[in-house]
Amino acid sequence: MIFYSYEAFKIIKHKTLRRFVVLSGARRVGKTTIMYQLIDNLIFLFMSRLFFL
Repeated sequence: MIFYSYEAFKIIKHKTLRRFVVLSGARRVGKTTIMYQLIDNLIFLFMSRLFFL
């Protein structure tokens, strides 16, 4: 289940951009939720590559 912002994931997955990503915004709008969902998805992608190679 993917809820995070597509733009945030696109920036993180970009192969040639080598920079920090900063999520800014008002309090209680879901910044931490987006980070947890991105981390969960990146772990899933890593594990799926590990098992299916």
